[in-house]
Parts: sequence; C-alpha cells; structure tokens
Amino acid sequence: QLRQFFFGKEQARNLCLMVEDPSNSNPIDTYPSRSIDHTAHDPDVDLLDADELRLLESTSGLGVLPDPIHRTRDEIVLKLNSNTEWQLRRLILSKDKLMIANPEQISVTDQIPLGEVVSIVKFLDTEDPVDATTKTQRHQKPSKSLLIPVQEAVANQERALKTLVHGFSILTHELGYNCGRIYSFRVSDSDAACAAWIDTVAAAVAAHRAQHRSALREMQVRVRRVTSAEAYQHLFALLIGANYLSNVIQAEMMPAAGSEADAVFIRLDYFFTLAFTVELCLNMASHWFVDFFTDGWSLFDLLVVSVSLVALGVQDLPGVSFLRLMRVFRVLRIFARLQSLRIIVTSLTASIFPVLNAFLVMTLVTTVYAILGVVLFGAANPLQFATFSRSLFTMFTLMTFDHWTETLAEAQPEDDPFAPGAVLFFVSFIVIVCWVLLPVVMAVLLDNFVAASAAEKRKATEEDERRRRRQAGAADSADSESPLWPLLEKLMDCENTRQIEREIQAVFKLLDEEGAGEISAAQ
Repeated sequence: QLRQFFFGKEQARNLCLMVEDPSNSNPIDTYPSRSIDHTAHDPDVDLLDADELRLLESTSGLGVLPDPIHRTRDEIVLKLNSNTEWQLRRLILSKDKLMIANPEQISVTDQIPLGEVVSIVKFLDTEDPVDATTKTQRHQKPSKSLLIPVQEAVANQERALKTLVHGFSILTHELGYNCGRIYSFRVSDSDAACAAWIDTVAAAVAAHRAQHRSALREMQVRVRRVTSAEAYQHLFALLIGANYLSNVIQAEMMPAAGSEADAVFIRLDYFFTLAFTVELCLNMASHWFVDFFTDGWSLFDLLVVSVSLVALGVQDLPGVSFLRLMRVFRVLRIFARLQSLRIIVTSLTASIFPVLNAFLVMTLVTTVYAILGVVLFGAANPLQFATFSRSLFTMFTLMTFDHWTETLAEAQPEDDPFAPGAVLFFVSFIVIVCWVLLPVVMAVLLDNFVAASAAEKRKATEEDERRRRRQAGAADSADSESPLWPLLEKLMDCENTRQIEREIQAVFKLLDEEGAGEISAAQ
C-alpha cells in the first residue's frame, strides 16, 4: 500500500512520525519519537516530556501507556478478538483500569475500567495450538511496527499460541463503558500463574471500588443485596398474609374491649407494625433517595406504615379509629412482592389513561340524557328526575338494568302508558349507552390491559434473563439504550469536518484490532 511518512505538525510539536494516505491526506497512524530507533533519523529530536505526553494522550483516542511505576502488571498475552482469533496483545493493569495495546506500540487500543468489572471467570483453552497457529497466520497482516520485525512478531505469535493456554474472561457491566462486552485472555502456561493474574485483577477491582465508594454507599449496597434476596421477599410476603388473616379473624370475632382476645390482637398489631417498620427502614436505606421516592409501591408502603404508627402512638387523637381501619390496606402491599399480582396491578394502572377518553364520551352522553330527563320527566316523576343529580343517578341505575321498566312506567303519563317520547328516550339510552358505549369502554380497557400486561411480562422476562446471564458469567448485549449514543454525542460536538474525520479515524483504529486497514462485519 502506498503511504506517506512525515513528521507531523499537528501532534506533540513535530515529535510524531505520521502516516497518511496520499490520496486523501487522512492520518492513519502516528509514532511518538521515543518509540523510534533514534539511529534511523535525526538524533537532535528530543524525547517527549510530560507535557508533550499529555498533549499526545488528548489527541490519540484512549491515550498512551502509563509510566512503568504506575503499572501494577504488564505482560504480553493473547486476546480473543471479534473474529474468534487469538492475537498477541499487551495487557497492562493500573490502579484504575485494565489497558490493552499492541505489543509494538505505546498507544492504548482498548481499556476496561476496573469499576465496571462484573466478574472474572478462569478457563483452560483446549484448542489445538497447531490449528490456532495456522488460522492466525492466515489472517496475519504485515506489522506496522518500527521496533519488531514481521518475522519476529509471527514467531512470538506461534510461541504464545503453543504455551499460553490458561486464561480468564472478564465480564463488564452492561451499562458501562464497554456495554457488557466479554474480554478473554490467555495469559500463562500454568494454572498457578493464571490464578495469580486473576487474584491481582480481583484485588485491584476491590481496591478501586473501596476507594471510590463511601462507607454510606457500601452500607447501601449491602442492604440492597439483602432486601433483593428472594428469601427476604418471601418472608415479608408471608408476614403480610399473616397480618391479613389476623384482621379477618378479628373482624369475625369482634372481641370486646379489654378482653383476653382483644389483648392478643393488640399484641399482634404491635408485632406486625414493628416488622413492617423495620422493612420500610431497610427499603429506604437501600434505595435512598431518588429511587425510593420515585417508586409508587415504596410511597404506598410509607403511607400505610406511617398511618399505622400514628394510630398506635396517639390513642386519643380524633379520628384514630378511622386510622386503624387503614391496617386492612396492608394486604395490598403483597402486590409489590408477588410478580404475577404486580403485573396485573401495573397493567391496570397503565390502562387507566387510554380508557379515560372512551369513558369521557360515555359520561358526556349520560349527562345529556340526565338533563333531558329533568326537562321531560321532572314533573311526572320528581323522585327520580326532579334535579340533575337525581336524574344522573337514575341514568346510572338504568345502565345496570335495575327496575328500568318500572322507571319507564313511572315517567309516562297515566292516560298514555306507551307515550312515544318516553319510550324513545329510554330505549335510545339503553341502545346508545348500554349496548354501544359501555362495551367500547370495556374493549378499550381490555385491549390496553393485554398490551400493558404483555409489555410487563416481556420486561420481567428480560430482567430475569439478564440476571440469569449475569449470574452465569455472561452479558446481555441487547440493551434499550444503544451503546453508540456516547459516540454520536461526541461527533455532534465536533466543530468542523476535519475534527469529525479525526474522530472517525480514531474509532476505526480501535475497531481494527488486526491492523488490516479494514473492518469485518463481526468486528
């Protein structure tokens, strides 16, 4: 391939050897002066100092490798690329990230923030080294390195494929920088050395999380782990059911005040109130602040428990007997514990707003008939049509077909039991409202309920599948928010075409792991 080499004027103050395509003058690669054998060019060129390195890092994608003193571990390993081929890569562990680079370059090609590591899984690659070597050689492109010859790089690849069989995979967080991607590395020829790698990475991840997580946040994570456990949810669902059964028995027995049975129910009330208060405190601690106050079930728990505490703590408060009636609503909290019930309630709630339009039409038609009833039958039947409110209630009873024939007979004149006006009024109301509009309301309700229920079930299934894959050590790559959004936002912030081209070239270099100058569909 025809390429143009020169010392660039845009990066690191003329201290980078730049490679461009002569046909379009787009930069393809850069080599800092300290990565070049100084006997091959002007010896007066100085090495990069700290400021120049920072400038280079700000203009070269993911930056350059850190100084050796900032590296916890630095070794040549094999990395599995998107084409399921093992490639020689440099794996560097620092205090806050795991960096990947080509062995002959100092620029970082990929990185894994330690705070986004979900799990580390050890494996033993049983692939035939000969077949793997053949496959890699077939796809091997000439190296662009100025330090390692092509023959030496291929020889290193062959030796690594034959010896490095023990490795590990790193699962990243699905909402993080790497969007749930799995990285696999073959790092050693022995199980002990591989275990040492894993222990080092795990210790760095734990230290990073401990450093960036406050004591309050650590406590919140531990409490959330407890409150999210199935045993915890089942325990409080059982307590809610027992509290409901206690209220049913108390309502059936109606024990006299001061009796032994009444004392038992009072003690049970104290026990359940205390248990639900502890549950509420744990829920608030694990989801404080926004997550708690934006969840409808959590707010409902807060209301019910607060009313129960007020009813128990202030006995002489006016209306305390009404507050004690709120205890029966505790059973509704079980909807938040059982997924099947929660889906029904959530679906009904989501169906309310679409149904309101159809319900509004039916209500307007009913009020029109109520006004006509006052005008037409107010004098003949004042008990049912004297005022608008009475007439509206009469229309509601007609919708239930409760004694509608008697209402029709009372609204007609005594000398004309089959007055056409009265018959037309009642028959048209039944046909329009009861036979047409009311079924439409129910149809809209059922349609939206089915759609909302399917969406909730699909959401629950995806969450269960994501949790299952996470526990199994695999990532769910599909997510509601595209991982391309950060890239698109960065491209939208570019000020000119030249800047956009440079950003796209940087992305292309990151995706082109083989250095082939092209990107496959798998990549």
